[in-house]
Amino acid sequence: MQSKEIQKLCEQAQVCGLQHNHHIPEELRKRINIADTSKQQLCPDDVNQICRWSGTDPSAIAALQEAAEHLVNQTKTQLIKNHPELILPGGGLHPEQRAEACWRDCWNFLRVCIYAVASSCPHCTDDEGMKAVRALYAFMAVPMHGMNLALETLEELCKTRLDATSNRKEAECAQQAFQHMREQLNQTSMNSC
Repeated sequence: MQSKEIQKLCEQAQVCGLQHNHHIPEELRKRINIADTSKQQLCPDDVNQICRWSGTDPSAIAALQEAAEHLVNQTKTQLIKNHPELILPGGGLHPEQRAEACWRDCWNFLRVCIYAVASSCPHCTDDEGMKAVRALYAFMAVPMHGMNLALETLEELCKTRLDATSNRKEAECAQQAFQHMREQLNQTSMNSC
């Protein structure tokens, strides 16, 4: 693959598709798009506006956003503890720059999941953008087993945190959003004969 092709994939790689979901009011889609384009969490006003529309508890979203870095660090710790071979020479997360890219991706998947929970829309991905993510991951030989384990761990940590505050609806939506993202990430192209 040529560097121009890689650059094009990087530009097309897009996890979040909520800005294209016409069930969400246009103004709220714009807010999500602005946050997603800048790879930022939702600001408090965005959280309140989106949650007012969706019926989601805004304090649950605020708590997840505040805990995002901690949740990714917990995921990192658990993944390395359970699969230390990933960070050893020859492992999928070696050298360190590769591992750091994985943790950044985990943070971004979590960020999109939080948008999904705020809007109560677990089917949160962009089909074409995820196709580019899959192609980029295949080219970069991203260890998909490790990425799936990381996303499963993030899912469980979010669900546990939300269940602990009696935010069951939000916990279920987070679980569905992570499952949806994993399904999209693991899709394979099927060629018919």
